[in-house]
Amino acid sequence: MLYELVLTLDDNGTLMVTAPAFPEVTSFGVDRDDAILHGRSAIEEAIAARIEEGTDIPPPSVPGASADVVVDLPAI
Repeated sequence: MLYELVLTLDDNGTLMVTAPAFPEVTSFGVDRDDAILHGRSAIEEAIAARIEEGTDIPPPSVPGASADVVVDLPAI
């Protein structure tokens, strides 16, 4: 399952991570690799929370021009 991450450099020099498919996802990283790791973990937590709440999980992304990174999550 592919999901997009958007990385934005903040005023402190860290990268803020958001996920267009999951408005509740916001994370940070000290560099690109760290930001991607935290972003992926945040999406996994968002999916787990949605499963627990019984709310819909967005379908996987079709990577577009707005994505800085696409992460691949297992389907389970």
